[in-house]
Amino acid sequence: RKELVAGEVLWHEITPLEYHALDQKALEELRTSGVCTPFEKEYLRPDESRVSVLIGAALVEESQDTCVAFVLDITERKQMEQALRQSEERLRTVLENMPVMLDAVDEQGNIIVWNRECERVTGYLSTEMVGNPQAWELLYPDESYRASMLTLWESRNNNYRNWEWEITCKDGTVKTIAWSNISGQFPIPGWGQWAIGVDVTERKRAKAELQKDN
Repeated sequence: RKELVAGEVLWHEITPLEYHALDQKALEELRTSGVCTPFEKEYLRPDESRVSVLIGAALVEESQDTCVAFVLDITERKQMEQALRQSEERLRTVLENMPVMLDAVDEQGNIIVWNRECERVTGYLSTEMVGNPQAWELLYPDESYRASMLTLWESRNNNYRNWEWEITCKDGTVKTIAWSNISGQFPIPGWGQWAIGVDVTERKRAKAELQKDN
């Protein structure tokens, strides 16, 4: 700090090269409008480690070469954000590879997660389902069945366990999936509702055959 105050070290000398253009943009904004929009950057410490900061500035009234600025150390916040992203990524990796179907939707009911087991059971790839406004029509092509299912879903306030739905796969075959909504027990940021499912088609077929034989 003493070196900076004494002018022995310039600000750009402790700014990594990748932030120089951002600094220049902020300086131009400051000269044009008298203030610069607060932005995030990094500074280099004497030991070459980095500190994340939020910085903003404004020209002193009636002056074109004097400004006041604030520099807020946000290193801890950035580290926490990074740790949270890594934790969420690990969770997503685990969920993607679960041996059960996992389907998540946003608040508008659009599919945002369609894991590998969903792909295997239905034949529809994640790229075909995530963000596709016609996804539900693909899985439940019969309009009356789809409408009754959604009505029952809403009446249960999205709370259900082992609820069996018949879905139509990409190859046209129909399979029975037992879904359980566990959003309330395991809320995940960004996921409006999510459920796990198990293909019970063969089990139901075997049960029906057994009952017929008896």
